[in-house]
Amino acid sequence: MKKYRTQILYIASILLIVLMHTILLDKIPRGLNADEVGSAVDAYSLGHFGVDRWIKSWPVYFMNYKDGQNALYAYLLVPVFLLFGTSIYAVRSVIAISALVMAIFGAKTVSLFYEDKKLEPVFLFLYAVMPVFTITLRFGLESHLMMGVGSIVIYTLVRAVKKETVRSYILFGFFSGLILYTYAIAYIVIPIFLLLSLVYLIIKKNINIKKFIATAIPLALLAFPLILEQAVNRYDLPEMHLGPFTVTKMNDYRIGELMTEGFFNKILHGIFSTVLFDDLAYNSIPKFGNFYYISVPFIIIGIGYCFYSLIKSLKKDAKISLFAFPLFYWTAYTLFSGFMLNKPGYTNITRMNGVLSSLILFVFIGIKTVIDLLKKEKVRKAAITVISLCYATFFILFARFYFTTFDQFAYPYKWLFFEPYDDEIFEFLDDPANGYTENDVFLPWLYTYYLWAQKPDPRNLDLFDSIENGSDIYRIGRYRMDSGVDLSSEYVIYKYGYTQESIALFRGLHFNEYETQHFIIFLDPLHDLEFFKENNTLGKAGADQIVLTKSYISYVGGVDIAFYGWVKVPDDPETVRISIMTESGEIEGEILDDSAGEGRTICFQFVMDVQEYFGYNEKTFRVEGLDENGKVIYSAEKDMMK
Repeated sequence: MKKYRTQILYIASILLIVLMHTILLDKIPRGLNADEVGSAVDAYSLGHFGVDRWIKSWPVYFMNYKDGQNALYAYLLVPVFLLFGTSIYAVRSVIAISALVMAIFGAKTVSLFYEDKKLEPVFLFLYAVMPVFTITLRFGLESHLMMGVGSIVIYTLVRAVKKETVRSYILFGFFSGLILYTYAIAYIVIPIFLLLSLVYLIIKKNINIKKFIATAIPLALLAFPLILEQAVNRYDLPEMHLGPFTVTKMNDYRIGELMTEGFFNKILHGIFSTVLFDDLAYNSIPKFGNFYYISVPFIIIGIGYCFYSLIKSLKKDAKISLFAFPLFYWTAYTLFSGFMLNKPGYTNITRMNGVLSSLILFVFIGIKTVIDLLKKEKVRKAAITVISLCYATFFILFARFYFTTFDQFAYPYKWLFFEPYDDEIFEFLDDPANGYTENDVFLPWLYTYYLWAQKPDPRNLDLFDSIENGSDIYRIGRYRMDSGVDLSSEYVIYKYGYTQESIALFRGLHFNEYETQHFIIFLDPLHDLEFFKENNTLGKAGADQIVLTKSYISYVGGVDIAFYGWVKVPDDPETVRISIMTESGEIEGEILDDSAGEGRTICFQFVMDVQEYFGYNEKTFRVEGLDENGKVIYSAEKDMMK
């Protein structure tokens, strides 16, 4: 068994990583992140129609919510959807695979550092138990791909320096270009990282023109479309195409998100949010910390060891230090964090996610450094046992919390994570046999969740026509994503969380209910009442018809509703009185407008208590025309409850 101990630990650690990133993947975190569903909608559209939801052919940078989104995640989702169909598991499969990729390449980097493959399973175990990778690599936020690709960038550079082959530098150049498509922050981080690495390699005389060109060519080829993307948006140039690929013109150019004010404070905030925890409940759990608090001294020792190794390597005739490169990567990212906007939550893990590729290496290097300082074998074994037991214990506590309590702990994240709509919702509402195909339907989530549920051909949709007030999309056909309560419409309400107040409201307004797995459809309580149909004839006054052209009921607030509409009447009466007769007496309405046009039109309103309105089984709507003496010239009425 001792002979295969390394292999067994390697396989066990890989299995642990796989389990931590696949168990209940469609349920924790609950729902789909707003950007996650944006990538998914665009990926589906690309795979089936060759354009994204904005009818852009294979964008190098997606519009998303008109302010941009990185392309790599959506591109990787295309074959997943074509092969396995669409589901939350499918959407998150890419980030789950990236978690495994990050672990493997981190382990390979460690084995290159110490020239010892037996350290790979140790690194894998350390990676597997860290909270931050479980939490951030279980939902498909496209920018979180930077972690995985960042670990490959570090590995390929360390490997290239060690092997000194042109082929290895080509590989490094390729991944240095590919990472630019994971997160726009890489546009600045990677050049700083490359510059630091290049200066160091020149000092160490470890770079030549062949290696430089081998890195530069694939990097330049991959960077070129994104350079054009920046030029188009920075200098207000027209949108252009590179073959099938679109260099997209954004509505909002995000270069304005960079500023130097508070530079050093933001760096400290960036370090704090990555080493300890940030203020986004769906990114980290302060109770455990990103790497557990036991790791903080190891991170400091790891950074110190890398810096010491770098300084030591600068001496004449000293060997090049491979430990310098994760240090350069961390430094580049940390320096860039100082340019981020100084507002709450900005220098959070999502913004800083790429730096985690270095931090996990620092944890490992710190632990290895401490163990190596212990001279006695028994003491070293004891230290390894204690450290291993500590991490294992913390991991068990974390895993139990994550899979049982995390969803309740992270309750405030629901403003960014929304449950996808059940298919039954649209099957019911769009089936003419059910009789609910005429009214507006109010949906609680962003329009992208509707697109994810319906998956329309974007070429027939043209979202640009749906933009309201130049800002966002609040309506697609009869489906609306804005607020307001109208008793002549249908409402889809999520069953759980903060929507309990909405559920109570609609029940109080006497809406009828149709329930699906995650939602309740509150159906127009006036649906079967003929009175509320348009152009409802109330009666005649001589040769003239008295017509209720349109009427509806809206929620006012508190316990009140407003019933209002328009009625056409003859021109001759001095005044018009509109009232509702109930079992308890007469309620007179307010005349909001009395105007002449094609006939005389009266706009009226009743503000009533909800229970006062719905509590009466008999209600009669009455229109009366009065002369200057208050005498009734004509009267027309109709039962409101038939």
